[in-house]
Amino acid sequence: MNDIPTTSVTTIVSGGPAPAGADLSASVDAPSSANVGGLVTFTVDVTNAGTLDASNVSVQQTLPPGLTFASASDGCSGSPVVTCTTPLLASGASATFTITATATAAGTVTMTSTAATTSPEQNTANNSATATVVINTPVAPARRRAARH
Repeated sequence: MNDIPTTSVTTIVSGGPAPAGADLSASVDAPSSANVGGLVTFTVDVTNAGTLDASNVSVQQTLPPGLTFASASDGCSGSPVVTCTTPLLASGASATFTITATATAAGTVTMTSTAATTSPEQNTANNSATATVVINTPVAPARRRAARH
């Protein structure tokens, strides 16, 4: 008999680990309505659900007609295109920015926020979010007539 040792190799193929990279997602919160002359505050959240940190993260939004820039949180600048930045968003971390605008005309306005990074990204389909606000013309209080005597 030939005593040659044998080796058995088993290869298991599975779905494998998730691809490495950042995965930014954006969300925007705003009031459902406001009055002309009033302030509208948009809260923009950016989350990195990826396996790697995201570098040079920016979130850009253009204020639509009917809104005029009033203020924004640190890290944000520009008008009517407001860009908010953070140099690094770690895996699993979030950043929140606020943008406040004055309502200047009645109607329905929609603001879209879009997040981007210079890092490789797993999924860009969830990088944008929108918020819609109805801007109302305030109703003036009824004037009372003075009684005549």
